Amino acid sequence: MFRCFFPFMCLKKKKAIFSLFFFFLFVFSTPTSAKVIQFPDQELASEYVFPVFKKTRAVLNRKITLSKRFEVRLSGAFRTDEPFYNPFSALASFSFYWNEFHGMGVSGLFFFPGYSKMGQGLKTEGIKGKSSQEVKYYFDAGLAPHPLMGVFLNYQFSPLYGKISITKTAVLSFALYTFFGAGALGLKHGNDPLHMIPAIHFGVGQRFYFNRYFALDAGLDLLMYRGPNPVLSVLRWEPSQSAPPRPPYSEFTEQDIFLRFLARVGLTILL
Repeated sequence: MFRCFFPFMCLKKKKAIFSLFFFFLFVFSTPTSAKVIQFPDQELASEYVFPVFKKTRAVLNRKITLSKRFEVRLSGAFRTDEPFYNPFSALASFSFYWNEFHGMGVSGLFFFPGYSKMGQGLKTEGIKGKSSQEVKYYFDAGLAPHPLMGVFLNYQFSPLYGKISITKTAVLSFALYTFFGAGALGLKHGNDPLHMIPAIHFGVGQRFYFNRYFALDAGLDLLMYRGPNPVLSVLRWEPSQSAPPRPPYSEFTEQDIFLRFLARVGLTILL
């Protein structure tokens, strides 16, 4: 037989037995079948009424507002798929938002002169033959027309605004936006005046606001245009030959559609 060596152990054992007894008594005494209760139709609601607000607000306590404000955007960009020319470029835009979501503006795109690593290698080191020491021919993409600058008219749409907590007391506002621009791209070809061709520039971006006036801006853009193909046989020469002169713009008759992705980061200023 179980013996209690301490009085409080016996007391706890009795309380546990009584608790278990009342628990089983409650469970087995509870009816298992439920009754169906019906209400008269006159007492049931026949219509649903929702409150109607005069001014709906998607975000409460919005600290960063865009409505009736000007926006200046300064960014540096990198063309991720540029084979021949300098991949770095600069972007500047000036826009006006007439409400919290929609805006219009103008933007300018400037491409830094020079070659990419591949373009410089084709000009100075050439394309190797079967042997690593044998140079098959050289190629100079700088003799062909290539983009120098662009001007666009943009429509901007900012569909999402929110806040994130960095620390327990610091809150950072952010906004997602997209834009679509149509304009002209200026091609540089030696000392000729710029040759202007139609172009489209659009993309998406994310802004992180430090305060009501400044924000860090990052995004990915796509530049699309139809222009002359810089890869011509007249732009290459063999090691025994000298570099060819720049051919006239009229010789670049082959037209292709070019897609250039630009990864950019910069600063946005709200006025």
